[in-house]
This record gives sequence, C-alpha cells and structure tokens, in this order.
Amino acid sequence: RSSAAYDEQARALREGIDRHQQLEADEDWKAKHCRNCPSCGKTVQKLSGCDSLTCGTDAHGGNTQPGCGNTFSWSEAPRYRARVETRELPSITTEEVRCRGRDTLHAFVDCSVCGTSGRGIRGPRFRCLHCQSFDVCSDCEPRLGELHERDHVFAIMLESDFDWGSTRLPLGTRVRLVRRGDAVPLDFGGPTQKRLESLCGVVSRRKRPRSETPRQYQFQGGHGRWYNYSDEANAVIVAAAHDGHTHVNILINGTRYAVDLARMRQTNLATRGGRIVRAAPPDAESRAAQEVAAKCYSVTLDVGGVVFVAPAHVEPILASRSDAEDLMKRAMAAENAGDMADASEHENGHLEEEEEESAPSSEE
Repeated sequence: RSSAAYDEQARALREGIDRHQQLEADEDWKAKHCRNCPSCGKTVQKLSGCDSLTCGTDAHGGNTQPGCGNTFSWSEAPRYRARVETRELPSITTEEVRCRGRDTLHAFVDCSVCGTSGRGIRGPRFRCLHCQSFDVCSDCEPRLGELHERDHVFAIMLESDFDWGSTRLPLGTRVRLVRRGDAVPLDFGGPTQKRLESLCGVVSRRKRPRSETPRQYQFQGGHGRWYNYSDEANAVIVAAAHDGHTHVNILINGTRYAVDLARMRQTNLATRGGRIVRAAPPDAESRAAQEVAAKCYSVTLDVGGVVFVAPAHVEPILASRSDAEDLMKRAMAAENAGDMADASEHENGHLEEEEEESAPSSEE
C-alpha cells in the first residue's frame, strides 16, 4: 500500500481518538450532574425544585419523556457512573506500520468485515478496544466510520499475538525478528546494541553462543575468601580476556603480578607466590540472561551474519493459515525426531568444545 493509504489510516485513528475523548467528556459531565432511576435505571437530571422526582415526567406533570413513572427521591437515587474508560494507546508512526507490520500474518484471526476468506489477517491488524472480538484488516479499516461504532477506538497490532515462542521451530524455517511490547530483539551472541528488528532470515544449526567476557575477576586470599581486583587491575584483565589473550601483567600497590587466564592463576613476579583467580559469579540478572541465551535460536540473516535471538522475538514468515497449521505439525514431528533448532548443541564436536572451555575452572 502507498504512503497515502497509511496516512489515511493515521488520520482515521486520530479522528477516532478525538471522538472517544468527546465521549469521555460527556460521560464525565453526566457522572457529576445525573442520577439513575432506582426502578428502571434511566438516566435523569434534576434541573430545579424539590427532592422528589418522577421517572419520565416533571414532578408535577408535563414534559413527558420515556420512563417507568416511578416516583423517587433525588438524594437517595444512585449516582450515574461513567461508562467509558480511558485507555492509553501506543504511539505508532507511519514508518513503523510500513516496516514492522510488513510480513506479519495474524494466522488465526479473520477480519470481522470481509472475513479475509478464512486465511487470517495479513499486515497490520486493527483490534477494537471496546468489543470482545472485533478485528479488521488494513483494507477494511478506512470503512470503520461507516460500519462500526464511531466512538470506539482501535489498537494497531503490528506483530502477531500468537505465542510462537512456545513452539520450537524446525531448521530452515524462514523467520522475521520482531519486538514484543517495548522489548526489541537482541543478539545474545554479540553486541546487544545491534539493530535486529524487522530483519529476516532462516533458523539454522548452531553452536552454543559463547558467554560474554566476565565483568569482574577475583583472587583467593587467606581462609579461602575471594576478593575483587581493584578497578584498574580488573579493567586490564577484562580487556585482555575480551581480546583473547591468555596472559596479562597487572600492577597492584607497586607490586607486579602475572595473571594466567588459561590456568586461572596469579603469580607475584617478585616472590613467585601464587594465588587462584576466578571470574566473579554472575548476579541474578546475569544468570537470567544466560538462561535466555541458552534457549536462543540461531538465525542466518538475509543481509548476512548469524545472530542468536530469544524465541519470543522470532516470528515465522507465513503465507496463510494452512501454512501456520503445517508449520505446527512439522515442529511437533521435528521435536519427536529430535531434529530441533538446538540439536547441534548435543553433537560430539560441540560438547567437546564446551568441555574444553570449562576445564580451567575445574583444574584448580
């Protein structure tokens, strides 16, 4: 669709929000000035006079309106309660609609206007915030002013809300990397600042992503207690580990030490005394990140390179509802056969690599 079509959708959304705000103002006024008839619930307003009211007419006759005729006391009647609630909507630009919603298929949701022939909604999905189940496609959205309540506001859903994260996708599945709420997809195998949203690729075999360089190193003192290196010494060790060096010299209070990162030992260059070295145990946040990384998909991107992304941010690219159903069947079959996207983690070569990496910590 052209940019003009998206601009028209944005205009329709703004008009819907304006109508909703006016309705909220009207409901707020009625909540302050009106009551409900205790018998039939009709909304009534007291303009002047005594406390006695008759539903449907003035207290002393005349000005007949629809009502049940019940006589009641204004001060004892239940107050009118506003029937519209304020809902905060996300800020969505035309560019986001064009990029984020580009290949999305809401496979198990049909348009409530045209039906989309039972194939699901492709592209942005417009969901009514007031109705229990009313969704429309981008083709039918411009007609909402004629076909639906004018004061209803719609949320624009640019990603499918179907939980593919609980389904392990088979190798070779074409996918798109998507956000979930405000959380954007991150590469757990590389720099997290790399922009991944809306990139496409294929689920591929992989090794487990190497864990990131520890942020803090420690040495063992007397009685088996562990102590953090000073900020300056730690920075030197972290930089060496990040660059792949196994030996580095540090200076602490005028004394020089050699740190062997392969054997995880520190040696005093003057006395030749040695101490055991380790990476500080990760905190709860780091452990949680490592658990997520262990479940990541490896995705070979169309633009080149391989990234490791959490399952929640990997959405299969599908053409129809039947494709989605077929993918679910293939995923179940692949799981039963053990041919999953993370199967290569259990291959001998990769296990050997992991054992080799963990050996130094057990050597001491």
